[in-house]
Amino acid sequence: MLKKIENLNLTSWNYISHDPRQFRHYGPVAQDFFAAFGNDGIGTIGTPTTINSGDMAGILVIAVQALEKQNRDLKAENAQVNPTSALF
Repeated sequence: MLKKIENLNLTSWNYISHDPRQFRHYGPVAQDFFAAFGNDGIGTIGTPTTINSGDMAGILVIAVQALEKQNRDLKAENAQVNPTSALF
């Protein structure tokens, strides 16, 4: 999951009908998001032309959980290498 997020091309973009000097957005384009997360092995998630905010939020929560697990694993590994670091 984290690797997929890392590989997303994040860019500034706007909708075709909006003046780019007034309406800019930042993040992945729908096509890239769909390519990375559009099929979870069970079914299709989203479309290649839109990003649902609920889908984006779900992906980000999964990423936060993965980062927290990595953090716990690194703390445990560090505590084994340097037992006094477990005190902090």
